[in-house]
Amino acid sequence: MRNKDKAIKTIETISKLSLLLYDIRKTYVEPLLDLQRKNFLREYKGKAIKGDLEDTIINKQISSAGGNEEEIEKIIRPYVNYNVEHIFPVLVYRVRKIIKEGDRSGEIVFALPEGKMPGFFKALIEVIYRKYIETKLKGLPTSLTTFVRSKVFYETGEEAYVTFKHTYSLEESNYIENNRYLIT
Repeated sequence: MRNKDKAIKTIETISKLSLLLYDIRKTYVEPLLDLQRKNFLREYKGKAIKGDLEDTIINKQISSAGGNEEEIEKIIRPYVNYNVEHIFPVLVYRVRKIIKEGDRSGEIVFALPEGKMPGFFKALIEVIYRKYIETKLKGLPTSLTTFVRSKVFYETGEEAYVTFKHTYSLEESNYIENNRYLIT
């Protein structure tokens, strides 16, 4: 295949992939992140009140709040808040091997039964998001942006993905890899 043909095929693949990923982001990722943020805010506020965040960078602030729940929530909130642009790329990286061509010509789909998608994405998002929060609470050796681009963060969710892969007998695909175009 000539370079021009590879480039054209890559552009077509990216166009199709963009539609699939946009749909996943709007249908699952954004609503689940919003719901999970509320759950995590409640969870970490509870941990702070019980004294379970002693090994975090906000321990002194929590102690200074003297049990004032409103003040504790203000302290916790920035660490629980997320940037979808930090979490979504890791999710995409994690699920890249179950993206394949569908039965209809030119269609790109996930190799996952439709009914299993909500639970699958919910679990992966929770794992990735929890790692995001825990890392922020421990203190970052570098900027948050540098961390979310690191190999360590991109490896988040591997165990959950492997578990789902075996539980649902997911067939992995090389679709993404096979449609990659490298300019040399």
